[in-house]
Amino acid sequence: MSKTNVVIAANSFLLRCGLFHTIEQLPNMLVLKETENAFQTVRLLQKQKPDILLIDNFVIEEKEMTDFLKKNSGKLKTKIIAIFPNEYKNLEAAKFFNETIFLNDNKAFCIKKIQKVVNSLNKNKESVKETSELTEREKAVLRIIALGKTNKEVAEELFISLHTVVTHRKNITKKLGIKTVSGLTVFAIINKLIEINEL
Repeated sequence: MSKTNVVIAANSFLLRCGLFHTIEQLPNMLVLKETENAFQTVRLLQKQKPDILLIDNFVIEEKEMTDFLKKNSGKLKTKIIAIFPNEYKNLEAAKFFNETIFLNDNKAFCIKKIQKVVNSLNKNKESVKETSELTEREKAVLRIIALGKTNKEVAEELFISLHTVVTHRKNITKKLGIKTVSGLTVFAIINKLIEINEL
């Protein structure tokens, strides 16, 4: 399993040390770099594109950081875990965070929040891998099946034989490990092969 790359951005030396120590204890996680201000953090995000950024409120609130987050909202693949001393009330900035840790959270709760973000990353990586295992023709067949069409309708729509459709279905089931039409439909929605409103 590949390592989850983490950058720690915190103004406080002690906070950086604590976060580094916590990350070290988690399996398959690697701290790429530690930064202490927005300038360093933004440069690092532009060059290295880590999986996770652990960032404290001091660095978040620096203008360069807020500008970067606003400009790259939606494009940034790095998951952001924000660290605050207590409740965070800036709802506009909060939309950039995938998770929030507060300084009074205990160790188990902090690890649980970090692990939740890691799990969501791994899920995304798995779905990208799974869809990339399908050929373009298999994706086309899967899309039509997910829309509730029969094998005969799939064959007619793609101008292929019924036997070819059955072969494609077997290959799709084998590659994805999903046997039911409802399961294939869910997979197609999650991987954006179809939209919910098409059903």
